[in-house]
Amino acid sequence: MQKKYLFDLDALQLGDILLSRSNQKISTLIQRYTDGSFSHAMIYVGNAVVHAMPDGVYSENPQRMVFDSPNDFRALRFKANLAEETIEKIANEARFLTGNLYSVREALATKYFGNSDTPSKTRYQFCSRLVAQCYASVGINIVKNPSYCSPNDINKSTSLIAVVNYSREASEYELKLIEGIDPSVLLQKMTFEWLEKTRDLALRFKLKEVFTMNDVTKLLIFNPELDEKVSQFVIDSGYLDYFNVDRNLHPYRYDVDLYHAKVMKTALSLIDEEEKMNHIARKHYSSNIQNAQENYKNYRLKFTRLHIELYRNLLEEERVRSNVIDKVKRRFSQQIHI
Repeated sequence: MQKKYLFDLDALQLGDILLSRSNQKISTLIQRYTDGSFSHAMIYVGNAVVHAMPDGVYSENPQRMVFDSPNDFRALRFKANLAEETIEKIANEARFLTGNLYSVREALATKYFGNSDTPSKTRYQFCSRLVAQCYASVGINIVKNPSYCSPNDINKSTSLIAVVNYSREASEYELKLIEGIDPSVLLQKMTFEWLEKTRDLALRFKLKEVFTMNDVTKLLIFNPELDEKVSQFVIDSGYLDYFNVDRNLHPYRYDVDLYHAKVMKTALSLIDEEEKMNHIARKHYSSNIQNAQENYKNYRLKFTRLHIELYRNLLEEERVRSNVIDKVKRRFSQQIHI
């Protein structure tokens, strides 16, 4: 079997920039058009990347991104040490852009505006703009023009350094997992479904254009009469049931005996990887709950209350996963001392 490669998440840090290319025709065309080696740029937000694709901006599991060679992808990091708060702001900016729309026209305009100070003409995104603008949001310009830049402009940035040991060989077990259902794709479909309906609703009432989920909150604050309608869009999409997806796809994470058997079959390193994943999830969901609760306190929107419910359910599932891991670790510890 031909070797395949993945990003090594142990080598990555929050806010790292990930570049990639493939042998697909569109990737080759982008490389030629931008006179470089890479066709796509993403930003790492902790066990997930946020990137702009032709169907929109969404997060994805980087461990589902498989490459034929370590030369087909790369990880970059800001050269100077950044405060943890600054890195968090960069990652949050990327998360806030989830659900945004993609523009081929704006991406192509990089050829003409990349060496200028021309600001972006719209809020539409493309991959390298998203990455550069996330850094620009905290006052850091990693390229000449954050609004119009290419993956290769980012690759050549003197503000960035290469992350060493960014890649590792994928195991057969990991390659089999990748063949299964991708939860991030399910979430993307549900999110885009209710967002698209909300965009159409705003357009129908000749209101401000909606790009992201944050825009929806602002829309409803100023137009509370639409709250019930938009909330129903969210409910009908199945979005609120997303917290169940991981339990259905990975039941071992919620059962001590199943988890113990899984570790015995794979490797103890699984525990470390999933503890890190749970820690990031706990921090992210807790922050989301606090923000949503503050919004609900101020505006009493049903849309916000539904999100509080979702984040609480996700946080509870994380608590269950963490408890299972703790019990499995104690079981292994007892076995060692027998």
